[in-house]
Parts: sequence; C-alpha cells; structure tokens
Amino acid sequence: MKTKNNQNPIVKIKKRIYITAAIYGLIASLLILFIIFFCLKTIKKNSEELVAGKSSIAFLENQVSEIEKFKNNYQSYEPNFNKINQLYVDQKNPVDLFKFLEKEASFYKIKSTVILSKNSLSQNSQSINFEISIQGGFLDALNFLEKIETGPYLIKIKNLTIRKATENNIPKKSMSEIIEANFSIEAFIN
Repeated sequence: MKTKNNQNPIVKIKKRIYITAAIYGLIASLLILFIIFFCLKTIKKNSEELVAGKSSIAFLENQVSEIEKFKNNYQSYEPNFNKINQLYVDQKNPVDLFKFLEKEASFYKIKSTVILSKNSLSQNSQSINFEISIQGGFLDALNFLEKIETGPYLIKIKNLTIRKATENNIPKKSMSEIIEANFSIEAFIN
C-alpha cells in the first residue's frame, strides 16, 4: 500500500504538470494564432493599399501619357476648337448673332424684331435670352426658324407662339398667308 500511496502523489504531480503544461500550451497556441491572425490582417490591408497605390500610379501615368499625346497633337485639334468656340455668342458683343438673324430674315422675306430679354443680364448666366417677333409667310417663318436653330450658333428656340397676322399694314389679298410669330431664343455664351 505504501507503493500505491507513494505513486499516487507522483501521479497527481504528473497530472498537475500535464494539465498545467496543456493549459500553458493552449494559451501559447491561442496567443500565437492571435498574433498570426493580426499579422495576416495587417499584411492583407497593406497589400490592398499597395495594389491600390500601384493602380493609382498606373492611372496617373496613363493620364500623363494622354496629356502628352494631346499636347503633341494640339495643332491638329486646334481648328476643331476654333469651330467650337464659334458656336458660342460673344456676351459683350453679340453683333454677329444679330447680323446672322437679319441676313436669314431678309433671305426668307420676313420682318423681324429682336429684343434682349431683361432676365438674361445676370453675371453668372451661361446664355443670353432674346425675344424675337417675326411677320411673314407661314412656310418662310418655319424655314427661318429651322435655319436659325441649325445655324452656326448654339441656340435653343423656346416659347413659340404663332398667330394669323392682324390687318395693320398688310394688303388684303395676301392676308391669309401672313402670320406673326413670337418666340424666345437662348443663345449660349463663352
């Protein structure tokens, strides 16, 4: 019996040592797994930032090369830029637009009156508005409208009203063919 009791405390000590070693081993394993997980998470984040940085650098290099190509080919693009600039009305001096409207009105034998709208005088506006009154034949008026809408300026026709002309200053025999039209145009400025 003595041997069992002697072995029993040794066995108990061995069990405690194994249990303590197992607990420390488990804690060490969890600590190592936590450190590995944290390191992997940091590596993944840094890798994503690196890939994003490389993509950004590649995009910027591509943009720089496109700008260089544009600079080298600017001479070939310049006539198109000039044509685009001519689409816009000069805000300070819209005389060319008025000349164009008068020329087209005389071509289609239409009487026209052009008035600058009061609400188009704001500083931040990107367009100038004009009120136009015309008097002439119906087909001539439609052709005039089509011509100014498809003409050399970037304009939009708005608020069109057409009515039969009044009897003032119009011979009676052509009265049925004559109309009066009022509309506004929005001319875009540069």
